[in-house]
Amino acid sequence: MKSMSMLIPLLLIAAAFILLAVPGLGKAVGQKLHDALFAHMARSGLVLGMAEINGRAAAEAAAGRKILPDSQGESARAVCEMPAVHAGAAIADTIGFGVVLKRGTRLLCPVTLSNGAGTASSTLAVGLRNPVTKVAIDATAILAATAINAAQTIQANTGTKLTNGQRYVLDQDAEIYGTVAGAAIPANQAIRIEVPYITA
Repeated sequence: MKSMSMLIPLLLIAAAFILLAVPGLGKAVGQKLHDALFAHMARSGLVLGMAEINGRAAAEAAAGRKILPDSQGESARAVCEMPAVHAGAAIADTIGFGVVLKRGTRLLCPVTLSNGAGTASSTLAVGLRNPVTKVAIDATAILAATAINAAQTIQANTGTKLTNGQRYVLDQDAEIYGTVAGAAIPANQAIRIEVPYITA
């Protein structure tokens, strides 16, 4: 009996050595033991099952509806910038960047603002407007009024169509434009805004 009690630890050590020595065997055995123990605990009510809810695309698929391309599609980036030489802009002036996004385009984060040094108190808001009539759709859709007085490169996801987890898909063609506030933009100030989006 005494020799048997000494033999058991040796057998356990030998078994552990074999499990460690054979590549992948220890992991496979450990996974099987883990699965069996977890299944037993679940049957015994010791483990609560995890619930899963569907995200928007999964819910659409489950309902047999078409998954819109704004959930997973090719992304692009609109680059809006001032020309190297310009006369500046006064308070309340608008800047037409000449970039038009097509109906069905989905705006994404992060929006990048990069600018050189400007005038104290100057700000720039970036929004969307009708490309033909120039009537504003939302003057701060992409960027709320943001200081551009000091040279910087920042991610500024403050636009009204980008915040709070909302999904915004353009319901019409829209031009990206800027609005100056706070103080005038000086001549030749470098300003660049990068706007990512999923193409329509």
